[in-house]
Amino acid sequence: MIENKDIQREQIIDGAREVFAQYGFKKTTLDDIAKSTGKAKSSLYYYFNGKEEMFIAVLSKEAEILREQIKVNISSTTDVCEQIKQYIVSRMLYIRKLSNIYTALSDDILNTIYLSVDFRKQYDEAEKMFLRKILEKGAAQGLFHDKIDTQFASTLLVSALKGMEFIVTETSEKDLEKRILEAINILLFGLIRR
Repeated sequence: MIENKDIQREQIIDGAREVFAQYGFKKTTLDDIAKSTGKAKSSLYYYFNGKEEMFIAVLSKEAEILREQIKVNISSTTDVCEQIKQYIVSRMLYIRKLSNIYTALSDDILNTIYLSVDFRKQYDEAEKMFLRKILEKGAAQGLFHDKIDTQFASTLLVSALKGMEFIVTETSEKDLEKRILEAINILLFGLIRR
């Protein structure tokens, strides 16, 4: 059974998501969040130590939404190559839709301070595990080179995806999917004609 404190905390996170999405991290105040949630500013401290902790909770919630959406999208196929493609496309497109993650990725200061510490490490590790399972399935089916190290390959893919996040922040909405597909083609098949 979910306790009342957990329900209240989730309501604050939901309200904070909207406020952070509207104003961004820097311009959002605890007064803004208190007003949007209908709570006294002082009561927010019962659930969170401050704005930074609340923002991390918001990012964590959006990361969970992102993971769930990716799972839904890749479950539509059993083809390993298509699952990898769907994983990457879903990840990039949904980052754009989840405004707080998108804002954090667009903001170099936040990217350095918040996404490179514990939150980013946890998210990266979850991504590596998820991709490694797909890669292990592909290796078992003989789809990859004989001596593929799936742990290293998943780490490499996650690193490449982090590098590709600039596509999300620098590309127009109408060209985004096309650019993501071009990047996947280069990432999976390389630049050199064979």
